Amino acid sequence: VGTWDFQPADGAAGAETRIAFAADMTFTGAVSVTIPGGGEETRAIAGTWSVTAGGGDGFVLVLAIDGAAPSEVGFRIVDGDTLAGESARITARRVEP
Repeated sequence: VGTWDFQPADGAAGAETRIAFAADMTFTGAVSVTIPGGGEETRAIAGTWSVTAGGGDGFVLVLAIDGAAPSEVGFRIVDGDTLAGESARITARRVEP
């Protein structure tokens, strides 16, 4: 729960995303993509979220974005405010509780 920034790890190309996760298992956020040769495009997202257990200090975050197929990303817990993506080269940091 809280607001999290998701960014590509180690300078990898990709979208930057900020998501506010609510205790009622809903979320709202925005995805920003830099377009080669000109500008940035930002899209609002919303939906529901869930978590399934992973091995050790890991878990799988499932996002059911309104109007899109659900997506799943495995994360490893680095500390209480930092997550490292297991297969999708991404890091997440809590920016608001």
